[in-house]
Amino acid sequence: MALDAADGTHQWEHDTDGAAGLKYVDGRLYHLHWGLQESELVARSPTGDEQWRATVPSQITGIHEQNGYVFVAGRDRYWTLHADTGQIVRERETWVRNMAAANGMLYVAFSGILASYEGEGRTLAERWRVQSRDPTESRHPTIAEELIYVSQYQPPADGGDVVVYDADGETQHRVELDYGSFAITVAENGPIVAPIATSNRELLAMRPDGSRRWTAGVSGAAGAIVADGTVYAGYPLTAMDAESGERLWEQDATGTARFAAADSTLYASTADNHIVALRE
Repeated sequence: MALDAADGTHQWEHDTDGAAGLKYVDGRLYHLHWGLQESELVARSPTGDEQWRATVPSQITGIHEQNGYVFVAGRDRYWTLHADTGQIVRERETWVRNMAAANGMLYVAFSGILASYEGEGRTLAERWRVQSRDPTESRHPTIAEELIYVSQYQPPADGGDVVVYDADGETQHRVELDYGSFAITVAENGPIVAPIATSNRELLAMRPDGSRRWTAGVSGAAGAIVADGTVYAGYPLTAMDAESGERLWEQDATGTARFAAADSTLYASTADNHIVALRE
């Protein structure tokens, strides 16, 4: 479903036909239909018109567009598609799960491994790869300035850590935590580590060197976003100063779970399938 950002007016909608995800890149909206054995990727214009669709024989774990090609990650390989036609032009047996792009590079994290790739035509060329000291599971890398933050955990143990790498893959810091399932967003003065709601842990703000700046108990889903020096998280929706952690205000937003910010507006999805737009 597409809504007008100014007033929420319905623009268009298409049936997702099951589990799905969205990614917007340079005027093209990618609509993912996830399946265990086979997945479909649909490219649409901002007006909702279908430009092309392609099917890959795997569960899609991520996509990345660069220099006219779309790299579609499966469970143990990736496919290269032409960005204008959707034609599959190459298949490679390379793991590129948990993608994050910055400064013309693609970073992937999986099974305690962090790797860096650069797009060379139809191929992702590996520049370096590092292995964590212990067998772990990894989440999406978060990149800020010249640092890469990767959250890791060791199932079924409760503990985890955040590993901070430089742009060459050298470990700079490692912060151990007593919970293992979390996400990272980045403020101007360092990362914000958010636990899942069921862990009953606090939101943690760190400095770039890994030391603690502040913590904040946030009820409900603690997934956080930072915009214009303010951290928004939890339910009731809580706004905090990103530098000090001071609580600025709270608002009952019907179980907010995910956030996005654009043009001085905070958008929040709710547990009852609504989108709420908040402005000062």
